[in-house]
Amino acid sequence: MSETGHSGINRPFSWLKKILQITEKTVAPDSLLPNVRTAVDLFGWERYDLGNPVAEAVTGVAASDNINLATVPEGVLRYYLHVSCGHDDALNLLNLCLQVVTDGQTVAVAPAFLLMNELPISTGISRPILLRPGEFLRCRSAPAPAGAATLIMSASFIDLEPGEYIAPL
Repeated sequence: MSETGHSGINRPFSWLKKILQITEKTVAPDSLLPNVRTAVDLFGWERYDLGNPVAEAVTGVAASDNINLATVPEGVLRYYLHVSCGHDDALNLLNLCLQVVTDGQTVAVAPAFLLMNELPISTGISRPILLRPGEFLRCRSAPAPAGAATLIMSASFIDLEPGEYIAPL
């Protein structure tokens, strides 16, 4: 850098034109309105606006030992920001475990929790999780809740297009 604070390299960001696929001659936005400026979310932070993620909540069938969130559809990657599971069984101590189900195999993504019978009870993931198409999240209980009690699971996620970048939290 020079003493003036400039690098001395005076070239346009031609790679930006190529990446954004700008192929025709365009008018600079400030020539249309002096207060208009272009903005590109290069780092992916805009997607973290808490109004954007879709919340999903599912209540399980009474006396079932697991509950599943929806399977990730083809063509997207699902980035779970928050996931929690719990129960409303006041009679039993339940050991809950969050799992990713992929190709018929299950992998625990959070330690199992022995949840006391003080209601409401819930536990969740400690970091975001990225799932590919065909995978889903499951909350498994051992033992199953009592007959009138259910497992409850909720999540907040962002669906990403293949190749889309989002900065890690």
